[in-house]
Amino acid sequence: MIRHSLSALLLAAGLAACAATPGPAAPDTYRAISITETPCFGFCPAYTITVTPDDRYVLEARSHTQTQGRTTGALEAGSFARMTAVLEREDAASLPVSINTQDDDTCPLWHTDAPGYELSVTRADGRQDVSWYRGCSGHPAIERLERISDALRAQYDYDTLIAVER
Repeated sequence: MIRHSLSALLLAAGLAACAATPGPAAPDTYRAISITETPCFGFCPAYTITVTPDDRYVLEARSHTQTQGRTTGALEAGSFARMTAVLEREDAASLPVSINTQDDDTCPLWHTDAPGYELSVTRADGRQDVSWYRGCSGHPAIERLERISDALRAQYDYDTLIAVER
């Protein structure tokens, strides 16, 4: 009886090990995430923030931001890991390199005076840059970029570090 129970236990453990599937990319494959937002015809914040795996940031605030100039600091623990999880969930690696008014495929509809958005992701195997003119609409990648932008802003504390009170 004990022998059969031990055999069953070993068999179950072996099957569980075989059935294990890898999870999302480990955060250590990511080296840095940078977001740049450019001015619009109005009061859109213009800045670049770079976040690293140790949850540290470098903010280059240019205009319509709480402060101007370069600041550094620490975000809440786990912020970078949550940012990478957003990128994985939204399959950021498959985004087009550019969504702008010069490309009818990725920007079939557009309006003027909107800000720009640039996402740069540095991984162990290279860097990905995505440039998006926020005046574009009508392409599925834009919906993903909007979700990414909103989710990343929450992780790098956009409302406290960058946005001016309205």
